[in-house]
Amino acid sequence: MIDFVTLFFEHGEQVAALLGVFAVWWFFSLIGRQLRLGTQFAATDHVIGWSVCVMVFTLLGVATSISFMYLALALAGLAIAATAVRCRPADWGVHPNIWRAVLLGAPLFILASAMQGSQWDEFATWLVIPKQLALVHRFPAADNPFVNTLYPAYPFGWHLVSYFTALITGEFRENAGALSNLLLLMTFAAVLVQLMARVLPGVEEDRPTWGLCAVAVLAVTLLNPTFVQKIVLTTYADTASGVLTGLGAVMAWSAIGAMTEGDKTATRHAAWRLGLILVVLVSAKQATLALVLMTIIAFIIAGLRAPEIKLSALLKVLPVIVLPAAMTYAVWRYHVTSEISTGEFPVLPFDAWYLDHALEILGRMALVLSKKGYYLILAVLTVGFGVRGLIRWRTPFDRFCVIAAVIIVGYNGFLYFTYLAVFTKGEALRAASYWRYNMHLGLVVVTFAVLGGAHIWRQRFDGRFRRVARYGWVPVMILLIAPVPFAKKLRFDRAPMIHHYRAVGAEARDLLSPSDLIYVIDPAGTGESGVITGYQVLGGPRYRGFVSAFQNVTKKRVAGLLADKTLTALIIHSVNGPILQASAMDLKTERSYLLHRNQSGAWKIAGSWDYPAKR
Repeated sequence: MIDFVTLFFEHGEQVAALLGVFAVWWFFSLIGRQLRLGTQFAATDHVIGWSVCVMVFTLLGVATSISFMYLALALAGLAIAATAVRCRPADWGVHPNIWRAVLLGAPLFILASAMQGSQWDEFATWLVIPKQLALVHRFPAADNPFVNTLYPAYPFGWHLVSYFTALITGEFRENAGALSNLLLLMTFAAVLVQLMARVLPGVEEDRPTWGLCAVAVLAVTLLNPTFVQKIVLTTYADTASGVLTGLGAVMAWSAIGAMTEGDKTATRHAAWRLGLILVVLVSAKQATLALVLMTIIAFIIAGLRAPEIKLSALLKVLPVIVLPAAMTYAVWRYHVTSEISTGEFPVLPFDAWYLDHALEILGRMALVLSKKGYYLILAVLTVGFGVRGLIRWRTPFDRFCVIAAVIIVGYNGFLYFTYLAVFTKGEALRAASYWRYNMHLGLVVVTFAVLGGAHIWRQRFDGRFRRVARYGWVPVMILLIAPVPFAKKLRFDRAPMIHHYRAVGAEARDLLSPSDLIYVIDPAGTGESGVITGYQVLGGPRYRGFVSAFQNVTKKRVAGLLADKTLTALIIHSVNGPILQASAMDLKTERSYLLHRNQSGAWKIAGSWDYPAKR
């Protein structure tokens, strides 16, 4: 029983992590409210504030050498001062529907607050970069290289969230990304409540029933086809990218609706919200530029299709939507080309494209999605209704379907291009990460399902909402209870070998000096132990890399590493014949070793650690 309780309540630092993350997003909301973009979709004010921070940090971080710590303090001070001067008590709070959603998702938040990093890409990118940012308080540059990572040139919009949390709590919090992912999902749930309230009679947007809020939270969690725990409950940017894409689709739809009705104020507010959301989206990952472009194209197509919208009106609002993201992207691209030589996916020369495998790659993409039936059905339905909406164009639902369909089809077309022209041949032929990239579209199809379901309910069950509302406790109880039986599965970060690799790396960092150069040998592993070591030794010995089961660990290769005078430390996580022969040491299996080169140049065992009993 005690072991089960520790899945949720494991250590005292959980409170600091929760308060730190909530404080960051509260500050974002203070900033966002200063733009006065109306009460419609006010639940996204903190995303708007996040966008402002991304623009400020990108521009000043590239143009000046000001410490990010001072920039953060200045922005926080200005936000508090501006809110106090305007003296509106409501500005200090958080949108009530977000709080309702957070309370309904409390078990997930508590569980995530106990978690730590555990996934390959976290140690290689999504944790190691913001951790270095928290150490140096500036972007990577020629004179400030970020080490032990493959993608230092990725945009920093998502990394800033973990950075701000570290500033507030005084130390780097590995679960800041997971907690922020959940908070963003709750934000989207609040938006879904508002969308349902527009369709269902007798529902107030600002005072919905707890049952309706629970349905919205279920839609973004348990019923969300792209809710994958090893993505959501990590620092990966995919969940945030999915939320931002969904919000972008909703704001594009809202702007088109306001323009159709001739409401200039609502059009301006929706356009600004869309433009600022696209700023954060373009700053989340390298691939999200395509999502930004698809959202803009979808908005333009919907605007051209609407007979009520004049071309001049459409052109007038486009700069507000396009320029903030374009400026932010251009500034970051300038920094990458002038200061960061590597760290992103390049496009291959045309003669190296895999055009002769085009059909094979397309078939593999189809095969991947065929295994995700729930998502595939919703995506196909969305596109189908989008085609119908483009033809008949009668209702607001038609407009949303058109926008959603353009984003889905356009983004998958972009992914097909990347497999032909960007990925390695092996990755292209197996459509590597295709499902993970489609997670960026998850909340677009969820919105389609929720809006469609609300319209069906109104048409066929109008007048029964109040009777059904009496059973609102059912979805509430499902949300509160569901995480309990799945808690062990959700705590994937407790894998014993992950803890072992982390402990070895941390102790090696303490045993070695910053002048040491370390390398990892793990012939039975996947390389995970290597990237974990690179993360754990940050600020200590320098890290060169690793060799694993995917490379040929021969006696010659091991002998070459042992003879390399630049290496002063080796971590051996698994032993094979070539290692024993080359090292001439009595190394045991199921034990990790730290070898250190002494002053005479000989290798000595500086530490050893038994594998955990349970693996």
